[in-house]
Amino acid sequence: MAIKLLSRRCNKVSGFFHRMENGFYFCTLSVIIFIFLFAGFNFPLLFAQSPSSRMDYINPNLRLLEHLIKIKIDSLREIQGLQPLYNDSVCFLAARDHAEYLMDYEEISHIQSDVPQKRSPQDRVNYYGAKNYKTGENIVKIFIGIPFTYSVKTDPPKDIVLETYYEIAGFIAEAWKNSAVHYINILMPDFNITGVSAVFNEDDKSLISVQVFAGVDGTYKVHRHYGYFPYDSEFAFAENISLPGIPKDTGCNFDNPWGLQLHEDFIKSDFSDTIKQILKDCHIIYKEDEVYLYLGSYDRAISLFSNENDGLALEILPVGMFDCSWPKGDVAISAADCPVRGIISKPVYLDKLLKKNLHSITNESGMRYLIPFAGELPDMPADSFEVNVVLIKNKKIWKVIQTHHLCGEAGAFPVDLHIYGGDNNWGKFKQKQYSNREKPSLPVSSGVSAVASKTLGEYSLLFDEAKEKFHDGQNLSGKFFYHQLDSLQDALFDLFLEGALQFSEIEALPVFFQNGNNLPDRTQPFAQLQYKRLIFKYHYLPHEMNDTLLFEALSSLRKFRNPSPEVLYNYMVLYLRHLDKPVSENITPATLREIEDIAQRVQGRISPCYTDALLLFYHFQNLEKNLANETIAMSTVYRSLDFVFKQYADAEISAGLRVKLSRYFILFRAYGFAYRILDRAIDQEIPDKEAYILSLKLYYSGMVQLQNPSDYYSRLINAASFLTDEEWTGLFEGPCRLNVQHLNHKSLRNLYCAKRKILKH
Repeated sequence: MAIKLLSRRCNKVSGFFHRMENGFYFCTLSVIIFIFLFAGFNFPLLFAQSPSSRMDYINPNLRLLEHLIKIKIDSLREIQGLQPLYNDSVCFLAARDHAEYLMDYEEISHIQSDVPQKRSPQDRVNYYGAKNYKTGENIVKIFIGIPFTYSVKTDPPKDIVLETYYEIAGFIAEAWKNSAVHYINILMPDFNITGVSAVFNEDDKSLISVQVFAGVDGTYKVHRHYGYFPYDSEFAFAENISLPGIPKDTGCNFDNPWGLQLHEDFIKSDFSDTIKQILKDCHIIYKEDEVYLYLGSYDRAISLFSNENDGLALEILPVGMFDCSWPKGDVAISAADCPVRGIISKPVYLDKLLKKNLHSITNESGMRYLIPFAGELPDMPADSFEVNVVLIKNKKIWKVIQTHHLCGEAGAFPVDLHIYGGDNNWGKFKQKQYSNREKPSLPVSSGVSAVASKTLGEYSLLFDEAKEKFHDGQNLSGKFFYHQLDSLQDALFDLFLEGALQFSEIEALPVFFQNGNNLPDRTQPFAQLQYKRLIFKYHYLPHEMNDTLLFEALSSLRKFRNPSPEVLYNYMVLYLRHLDKPVSENITPATLREIEDIAQRVQGRISPCYTDALLLFYHFQNLEKNLANETIAMSTVYRSLDFVFKQYADAEISAGLRVKLSRYFILFRAYGFAYRILDRAIDQEIPDKEAYILSLKLYYSGMVQLQNPSDYYSRLINAASFLTDEEWTGLFEGPCRLNVQHLNHKSLRNLYCAKRKILKH
């Protein structure tokens, strides 16, 4: 049975620490492992048990196991250059309390819901006498004795069995290491004391171990009772020892030479809604070393700048601020606590801002855009810094617009356009289906059956009757003649399929009415009969009616008054099939309008799969045309993007095509579509990795509207338990990386640096 890694976040988490009345706690749910006991009994004396001994089910040496787990965790910290943890009695008592509590429950949780004074990890250390602890907790439940399956990330599962104390401790430490949310607790440099407790139930052979971590300052006296830590070689005769203080946050020291200040209420509600609407589709435009901010409609966006001290600036952040060479004495500061960290360029205020507006760029309707100048890029390698745009109101910073590195990609999306053959049910000929009016007997033609000859004759007589009425000016709109002739022609198609006549006999039957000049009249009430003959021949006699001949015939039919939508549809399909490549260069705006008009006229007349394909072709071509423009006005392309998204969102398509479509949507800055099109590729037991990675980059780009994430960084941290170390660290590296400002988050940066160190060695 495979191991399940579960995690749970606490409410109102800021980063990974939930501030309580007397401190912090980290919320992480443990590894849960199910193992069954096999036959085997061992009863050594407790004091004689060693790390290599099999665990005694009757008298287990839990103090030894706890010591070994603690040693293994310390070794993981030491690999990352962190100090070992000191055993602390308060942490041990809190860990033991929760381990014993969990023995009565099937579900593993950090919460004791029925014990208010010991509800959370923080409450429990407080209960046992902690003061000003910063606390974290890891939990594991296992069953000891028989083989079980275990897998790491997406590696194939392997069989494993745990028997000795050494094996159990090593497995617990390794399992916590392979679970990112547990590993973060181990990697916390702020943690300096701990307590590990293990509780064993001999009835079902289950073992629960809880490790409590805490960070305390230099004024705290560590409590270590010998009975709790008998194997601790560093145990001093004195009951208390002193610890050095943990690093302190450096705070947010915002400073600049331009006299800018951070607005007192950085998210002022009466202005943020306006900003949100205007900045919804904003994006940066680079022109060599100059940076411009696309803000959309000039008339609407200009309201952001109402006085001479309103403007824009750039915030330049060296990537080195967030890498693993950052001095150990300093710690990262969250963006919520310090929204401005970098170097602020010289502000561009209203007068200069408007003078350097790229206002000459307009769409086909003549709309004017506001694309103001924000500043110049520094003379540094492009991958050595991040750039944010700072919105200034009256010399105060109101908004920091983070950039992203999402990479869009144009691509060819071939659309299968098929000839519409109608819904005719040929091959089920019954004589009673056509005219039962009495007709004179007709001679049988050579090679034609009597029934076929009679049907041919009936068609000719009925057509002559209709022609006479037509030339007399009588209204044929009742379509009586058409339906009769159509029924006879269908019967002839059946006879041809049965081998009762030659197709040339059908082709010889008249369809068109002539005008006074002996040419086909523009009004042709029976033109659809000719169209059906063409389609029938195209399907059943392809050697006589190929695409070229059909196209030429349809070209003539479409010139009659009120041509059938099916004629127009097939004509356009054949036209598009034979365009020289690339297709987009051969399609004019007029042709695009014609394609859309035909698709709309055909809707309801033929199967939606035909019309949807033609519309899909139209919308892809419309998007290609817009890509040729210097800027993309979302209002002009949204309808096409929406249609493409709806065609593919729930379709059975490959994960690779979903990734390709996502990158295509990114190219148009349709980040919501790009994110949602990946859903079905990642909503499965083992997500497609490429789709999963792109989904993460979209989620953390700042360009996707998130529904109040309770813990913004949890998805990114959990991803480390699925992706390889190289794949996960690669999220922050390369030209299409996440913005490295995410490493401002302490836990995330610790995990990133730990994995970079592992890869380096």
